[in-house]
Amino acid sequence: MDRKEPALAELAKIVRGADTPNRSLTPQSEGLVAIATGFSLISKDDYDNMAKQFYLYDALYAFCKSDDKKAAVSSRH
Repeated sequence: MDRKEPALAELAKIVRGADTPNRSLTPQSEGLVAIATGFSLISKDDYDNMAKQFYLYDALYAFCKSDDKKAAVSSRH
């Protein structure tokens, strides 16, 4: 675990769960698989896919940096 950047280590764990058969590694991993699959279905090529997904990973990183994840998940937007 990266002690200097714990949010980045948490994000890495979510992605690892999505990229391996261990989808239950984090509660977010299975959702990330579904979302990434959806992006691949609506993208014209790998570059387009990556460009569209950057916002997702920025948002997921912000979630990982959140001090109060329970409040963030329970709030309505």
